[in-house]
Amino acid sequence: MKRLVFVFLLLAAWALSAQERMSDLDQAYEDARVECTALKDLEARREEGREPLPGERLGTVARKSQSGKSQPGTVAGNSRLAEQYFARQEMLDQDLESARERCEQAKKRWNDLK
Repeated sequence: MKRLVFVFLLLAAWALSAQERMSDLDQAYEDARVECTALKDLEARREEGREPLPGERLGTVARKSQSGKSQPGTVAGNSRLAEQYFARQEMLDQDLESARERCEQAKKRWNDLK
């Protein structure tokens, strides 16, 4: 009788452990999915952010067209990017690297639980 009780308790503990493991695995999968989706979103935002925003180019002036209306132009046809552009690019790069690390950590945790 004691053996039967012991076996029953062992099976119950095993079932509880398996259920907790599945719950941990499901959570790890969800975390990996969320983090890797965020990484893809940041990669797209990074690509969109490569173009300078208004005010991030220096050396531009308005020029008059033959009709006398002002049109955008540049001093001697040249312009350069402002520090704000490079600071924004650095921030985007840091955000992307951080998201990449979070995605890799989440995938590692999920793979470790499998």
